[in-house]
Amino acid sequence: MDRYIPANALAFVEINSLADVVDGITNTKAWRELAPVLGLSSQLRQVGLVTDLIGRTGLGPDEAVVAGRAQYAVAITGIESKAGETEEGAYIHLKPNFALIVETHAKPETASRLVSERASLIAQKLYGESVVEHTDDYRGSTLLVFQGPEAARQLLVSTHGSVILVANQADAMKSCLDTIAGRAAGLAEDPTLKQMGPEMGRDPSVFAYVTSGGIEKIVELSPVLIAGR
Repeated sequence: MDRYIPANALAFVEINSLADVVDGITNTKAWRELAPVLGLSSQLRQVGLVTDLIGRTGLGPDEAVVAGRAQYAVAITGIESKAGETEEGAYIHLKPNFALIVETHAKPETASRLVSERASLIAQKLYGESVVEHTDDYRGSTLLVFQGPEAARQLLVSTHGSVILVANQADAMKSCLDTIAGRAAGLAEDPTLKQMGPEMGRDPSVFAYVTSGGIEKIVELSPVLIAGR
């Protein structure tokens, strides 16, 4: 998935097997102790097995098949910060700009259909019935843009081939589309990431990476974060 992540991203998290992640979480001691307290169904432990089975066989609704076969990545392309002060003291608000990238391994028409059928439903759940929708075009890709009641709250959804993208900011969406289309460099060429590859093995269930730019951003924000405590 690193080939889909913009080279100037701050960090990304990759999930190559949703079934393995669910199975790993639900088999921990912490889950077994907390699930009953939180009222979480014990049947969730079967989700990983069912997801894996549907993904392997292709038997089931398109959404379920895609969930079982897909690889996921969350790319953080920037962090907006706003500092201020109230009577209670200093504060800082951080907003990450990110994109969820889903390699469905499905036909492009299937990915497009899932987006056209489901994107507006997801936006309504997030923003309510007052959500405003419009479409934009970016270098041949159709962007579905959903605007919430607050001007700063956006949801953008698009596809490129078999890849579905969901972002909370236009630049995050566009930079990922450029990378996937080969118009911009991706993290696949990052020397540190290349060096780590053999150590991590092929397609680990979960993988996270902070780039040099991400480390610089953390250092840059550190004084403000400390002052806001």
